Amino acid sequence: MRAKINKYIYEIKEVSKDDINLRTNEGQMCFGITDYLNHKIYLLEKMPKKRLKATLTHELTHAFIEAYGLMNNETFNQEQLCEFMATHSEDILKIAI
Repeated sequence: MRAKINKYIYEIKEVSKDDINLRTNEGQMCFGITDYLNHKIYLLEKMPKKRLKATLTHELTHAFIEAYGLMNNETFNQEQLCEFMATHSEDILKIAI
């Protein structure tokens, strides 16, 4: 599956835990990961549908934040986050369905 986010096309792919490192920097297993450099989202395969949708929504939010240039904004505050979600949450959820 592919999703257009701002000017980028992200590839979304389900993978096994052996296909890709789905671990945080602290070594914890996670359900998904966003690769900003290559514009890919990896999701752990065989998750229940509800967990898959929640994980995809989470990873898409990371991708949207990156695609709209807010990832390295050190002053990104709660008010800006709320405005960002008001602007983009509908698009995120449309992709996640």
